[in-house]
Formats: sequence, C-alpha cells, structure tokens
Amino acid sequence: MLITGAVGNLGRAVARRFAADRRRLALLDSDAVRLAVAFGADDGKLTLACDLLAASAITSAIERVTQRLGSLGVLCSIAGGFPIGETVHETSAATWDLLMCLSARSVLHTANDVVPGMLA
Repeated sequence: MLITGAVGNLGRAVARRFAADRRRLALLDSDAVRLAVAFGADDGKLTLACDLLAASAITSAIERVTQRLGSLGVLCSIAGGFPIGETVHETSAATWDLLMCLSARSVLHTANDVVPGMLA
C-alpha cells in the first residue's frame, strides 16, 4: 500500500488505520524529517521523502517501494495543499499551477507508475 501526503492529517490517519490492519506501508511525503517524526522507527513500513511535483522523483520512489515491498495493491494519493495568503480572487496563475501540480498532476504521475503493476 502506498500513501502520498503521509505526513498530513489525513495521510497520518489513513496510515494509522492501515497499520492497525498490519498492511505493508510505503509512506511518501516531501520532508524526511517530518516523516521520521510522524512515523518513527522503521517497523516494516517504508518512509520516503519525495518531490511529488517531479515525475522522475515519483518514478524513482515507486521503484524503491516495489523493490522493497513488491507489487502494490492500493494507492492512496492524498498529497495536496495550498499556500495561505492570497485571496481566491487574487490568486496568481503561478499559485494555481502549483495547486494543480500538487493536487492533480501528482496523482496522474503516481498512477502512471503504480497502476500498470496493479493490472499485471
């Protein structure tokens, strides 16, 4: 099972729930330190810092996950977010691009790397 955005509130809750079922977990987020703080020592789960805005970083992370855990049967693409500050009507095109990349394009890139293995 792969969870992106694992350090966020929803990501942590999903990870805790599946860990309670003793699922093999791969937990991805952008910050290695926050992953270590949120999930502690490796007790069978794999935590990886990954830039979800970079397709090549996602591909590399998925390769590491499948090498360690084998094929994946579940993908929880939870990563997302928004910068605080700009009001909706003042949000710049650059901010919208960031939001779309983080919240949508990261899902597409992750699915591109995970789903073929699921189908096989």
